[in-house]
Amino acid sequence: MLKTQKKKQDLGSFFLTMWCVAHRINIAMDSIIASLPEMKIWFSNLKSLCTYFQKYSKRKKLLHEKLPDAKEFAAYFEVRFAEHLSQVINTVLHNLESCMEVWKCIQEGSDRLKRDQDEARGFLTVWNQNGLQVFLTAIIGDVCRIIVVL
Repeated sequence: MLKTQKKKQDLGSFFLTMWCVAHRINIAMDSIIASLPEMKIWFSNLKSLCTYFQKYSKRKKLLHEKLPDAKEFAAYFEVRFAEHLSQVINTVLHNLESCMEVWKCIQEGSDRLKRDQDEARGFLTVWNQNGLQVFLTAIIGDVCRIIVVL
């Protein structure tokens, strides 16, 4: 038996478990994303955008041609949720205009596979500058920055 479990057993009902602020906020954010369909879709789209540029070096190269100071897309991690999510969102918003240019190039390129063109068209639709995806990304980015400061 672990030392902590032994102490808990010895203390019996007097033992109180309290999560730190960061863990409570993480649980709240996870709960919000899990319970609101719009947030589930938003989060899935955010992770998809990062994965899109992480997986293929040609896409990264195209992005860096469009934006030399493009930030690297990080993989999603479960730990330090608000801080990590804030960094991912900052990267997405920093690179978004150039991402749009990359998707337009891929969509219009005749040397591309139809699947790649369709995928680029989908990203262009989802990440439309005036769309819900960008709006939610900006709002959640603000919330995460506040949480990180706390």
